[in-house]
Amino acid sequence: MKKIKIMILLLISFLIVGCTNKRDDTKVLTNGTGATNSNNISTASESTSKYPEITVMDPIVMANSYICSQNYYIQIVLKEGSYRYDYLTEQQSSWDGSYYLQVFQDTPEPKNLISEIQLEIGNEKELSFSGQFELFLEDYNNDGQSDFTLGQWIGSNRSIYNIYSIDKNGVPYILLVSISGINQNSIIIASHSYSLELQKLSENSIIYENYDQSKGEYYSTK
Repeated sequence: MKKIKIMILLLISFLIVGCTNKRDDTKVLTNGTGATNSNNISTASESTSKYPEITVMDPIVMANSYICSQNYYIQIVLKEGSYRYDYLTEQQSSWDGSYYLQVFQDTPEPKNLISEIQLEIGNEKELSFSGQFELFLEDYNNDGQSDFTLGQWIGSNRSIYNIYSIDKNGVPYILLVSISGINQNSIIIASHSYSLELQKLSENSIIYENYDQSKGEYYSTK
């Protein structure tokens, strides 16, 4: 497995590359009722500073994509967790809990499931997403297999990301990155996106942007 050499620079993109495409069935899906209200809330005024919480009863698809070069359908699924909504501001919501990356052959049917792993970002297995999002696929280490970033907000203008890859057998794994000669699982990028496309400098190197909170400045580093 080739390692990625990192340099810091601005790039946040929302374009899907190559033959990757979002299927028409890219929705927040549930198998059944999807959720059950765990609190008896009759009006928004009854919600003070707390977030009413709804327990997730059935798996919910938060993101998916199709890798046509490998004929794999991948999806990120919330299996156990809860949904919270701020009734006071009507601006914040979150789907929190245990997320899994599933890989299917061709279509997302149980009989076509090839592999499944629990997602972990920055050593955290309890993940949070505000809603459905898109996955942006690219071959970052030039091994012929598709990779994608997946991140979680950690404060200020920054998020921590893992780069996940799907091998030739349909098994997902975290792609190691090399920063200043040190191999690690995660990178910190100045972005709030859950998945973003990184610009490739060469066959196995990329560039991205970071943010110095103490100076309030963006910076680039080799």
